[in-house]
Order: sequence, then structure tokens, then C-alpha cells
Amino acid sequence: MVKMNIIIKAIIVTALIFAANLSIIFYIENSRNTQVTDEIKQLEETQLDSQITLSLLQTGDQKTYCQIMMTELEAQTEKLYPLFNQLRDYEKASLITQYQETKRSFILQNLQYYSQHSQLLEKCPNVNYTTILYFYPDTTLCTDCSVQADVLTALRQECPTVRVFAIPTDYDFSSIKTLIKEYNVTKTPTLVINGKIKVETVKNKEELKTILGKC
Repeated sequence: MVKMNIIIKAIIVTALIFAANLSIIFYIENSRNTQVTDEIKQLEETQLDSQITLSLLQTGDQKTYCQIMMTELEAQTEKLYPLFNQLRDYEKASLITQYQETKRSFILQNLQYYSQHSQLLEKCPNVNYTTILYFYPDTTLCTDCSVQADVLTALRQECPTVRVFAIPTDYDFSSIKTLIKEYNVTKTPTLVINGKIKVETVKNKEELKTILGKC
């Protein structure tokens, strides 16, 4: 009987410790998710403000428009890429929290960011930016995609005028479906450079720099 009581107490203590640890993990992960969500909301406000500002300048001087738009997009770049890395790292380390809704919000912000870059390049032909659309599956394993993503990260760090836009092909946004159809994306990873050059095989950094012709 005494032995049974000891076993029961041990089980209870173990359960309490497990519950306490689980609560701590949940609190930490919930705090991280809240932090990222708040940053995405701030970015959304910034993008909306930029869009309104640029709309007001549409009929004005083109040089002024281009300068302001470049400044706005540079400010967004400084926030967007670190936020993407933060969200990716949190998701990898997560044991409990699901980041799907947060990721959906981020993906829409990234698509809006790409749309603004497209407007900039269309209206300001002297802008020296290179855009790379990177199509990949987010919810299924793709070893080549991981390799290509690391290469693109290194390329972007070395080439400040390169803008990489990650497009997850397995999300149901009409904007993503439109891009997939426009560029006839049938496999992953696929890169579309400046809306013209399509690459369907994994390339290392030097190969991409050769394709770009500049950095």
C-alpha cells in the first residue's frame, strides 16, 4: 500500500511538472506569435499609407514619384526580410503554436510588396532593381527548394538591388494562382527573373549572378 502511494505521488508530481513546462512553452510561443502578428499589422499599415501617398502623386512629377516610391520600398525592405526570417525560425522551433494564419497575412503583405515593386519598375524605367519570384511549396517537402532558398538568401545579401519574393504555390490566394498561370509554373523550385527569364533547375549563386549579368 505504501509503495502504491509513492507511485501515485510520483505520477502526480510528474504530471504537474509536465503541465507546468507545457504552460511555459505555450506562453513563450503565444508571445512570439503575438509579436510577429503585431509586426505584420504595422507593416500592413505602412504599406497602405505608402499606397495612398503614391496614389496622390500619380499625376505629379515623375521624378518625385520615383524618389518617394523608392524610399518607401526601401523602408519596407528593412522590415520585411527580417520578419520573414523571424517567422520561419519561430515556426521551425514551435512545438504547439500553429502559424498558418500569421503566415497567410505575411504572404499577402509580401504579394503587395511585389505589386508595388512592379509599379515602380513600370513607371520608373531608370530604377536599378532586379526582381526574382521564387515559387516553392510551403506545406510539402522539397529538398531542392530549401537549397535554392539558401542560395537566394546569400544572393540577396551580396546584391542589394536584388529583390526576392517567395511565392508558396500551395496557398489558395487568387493572386498566387494568377502568377502561377502567368508564368506557367509547373514544377518547384521555379524562379522568374524580372518577369522574363524562367529558371526551373536549382542554380548556385555564381550561376544566378551570371544570369542576372549584374549584382
